[in-house]
Amino acid sequence: MHSFRLVMVALLLVGGAAVAQAMPGTKEFSADMVMLSEGKSTTGKVYVTKNKFRNDMGGMSNIIFTDEKKMIMLMPSEKMYMEHVMEPRTAATVASDKVEGEIDRKDLGIDTVDGRSAHKYLITYSVDGKQDSLMQWLDEATGIPVKTSSEDGKWSVEYRNLKEGKQPESLFEIPAGYQKFEMPSVAKMFSGLGK
Repeated sequence: MHSFRLVMVALLLVGGAAVAQAMPGTKEFSADMVMLSEGKSTTGKVYVTKNKFRNDMGGMSNIIFTDEKKMIMLMPSEKMYMEHVMEPRTAATVASDKVEGEIDRKDLGIDTVDGRSAHKYLITYSVDGKQDSLMQWLDEATGIPVKTSSEDGKWSVEYRNLKEGKQPESLFEIPAGYQKFEMPSVAKMFSGLGK
């Protein structure tokens, strides 16, 4: 049961962090990641290379392969990993510095994020027929999205201590000795209940 909870936490982290924070396709960097939601702050690390994105948070690591539309969740405390096929919407979002379904981008001028000069934008987008908006700060020097937030500020994802440069390939590999964890199907979970 502990493994199931960890997997669910990982799915939530990827859904919240990777989708909200678009990944540039060609920049390589690492940064501290700060997520703020409902007044609570969570910190972690993020590593980005071409077509690969990794975040370490809450004792777990999530690796996204945007070209393969695949995600691997590493559970170090149990030396286990799980593979998950990404939805096309998620893959498209993390592979681009544009927001999926973007229909308008309003330039709000220059702002500062973690001491770096950034272009601030109000972005309107549409997904599944629903229109919404968010704020995005693109670093002036690199074009990296260093902050993304809801328009009302209730949630945000920010990259701090940004360090550009090539990332070790080992960060995006399954460590030796890890066993694959398969999520049981609903049918299997309930198959023994009537006996």
